[in-house]
Amino acid sequence: MKRLAFVIAALILFSYPALAAPVHWQGEFVITGKSGSCPDYDPTNTFGRVRFRPGIGGDNGTSSMFSVFTSRGTSSYYLSGHLFDTTFRAVSASMVGDGVSTIFNPVKVKFSYQKPAVISASTDFLNIRGQISGFDFMPLCTVGFKMVLYRRAD
Repeated sequence: MKRLAFVIAALILFSYPALAAPVHWQGEFVITGKSGSCPDYDPTNTFGRVRFRPGIGGDNGTSSMFSVFTSRGTSSYYLSGHLFDTTFRAVSASMVGDGVSTIFNPVKVKFSYQKPAVISASTDFLNIRGQISGFDFMPLCTVGFKMVLYRRAD
């Protein structure tokens, strides 16, 4: 009887489809310039690693996010229910440095250039340029950035 119960449990367990994981990309990020007032420091040429998960539907859902890992800390940008596009959109932003903190000043992100223009789960490489307004706790600081990413194979 125990053996029959084990066989039935195994059949049930293995009959469920495997859970798919969200598709994400990773690569390099650099700040190419700044405008406005960046009183704490000049972020131009700040380099880091980046992970990106666009809201392309399916297992990724509809919200988009990216995180940048630099020598100063890690910043994350979350856009609820949208893809990043050429319109500045308000994001939830947080920073991990000496501690973990939400960035409370308004932060907005836009992608001014994206190749390919449409991302799918099978897209291998991405080239993105954009801007972040309200960068790194500096409400009047806007930075331009570039990201070059490849699809992770996990």
